[in-house]
Amino acid sequence: MGMSPLPVPDIQTTIVLREKGKPDNRMAECIPDRLSAKASRGEERTFALLKKLPDDYLIWYEPDIDNRHPDFIVIAPDLGVIIIEVKSWLLDIIVGGNHSEIPINTDNRVRDLLPA
Repeated sequence: MGMSPLPVPDIQTTIVLREKGKPDNRMAECIPDRLSAKASRGEERTFALLKKLPDDYLIWYEPDIDNRHPDFIVIAPDLGVIIIEVKSWLLDIIVGGNHSEIPINTDNRVRDLLPA
């Protein structure tokens, strides 16, 4: 059973800006507030880190954007929008990379992975 697309909330009412000068011990708002059972170990680790961002950050897990599903979208008032696609690859299988491809070594074969 797939997840239904998440509604896009009004950012003006969703993000609560932190007050300057006060300690920030709250966590980022996450939509949904927990990962699905199909989440990879890399997604779980990334989610745990992202939840620790300040409370005026908004984290979306696998939103439906024009039939594309990035792992995370972070809306950060001080940085803008950050899109994160998590890959749970070990560093020793990555052969290289540039702005258009990431060659990886799988089963002793080098394969080029192009972005979708």
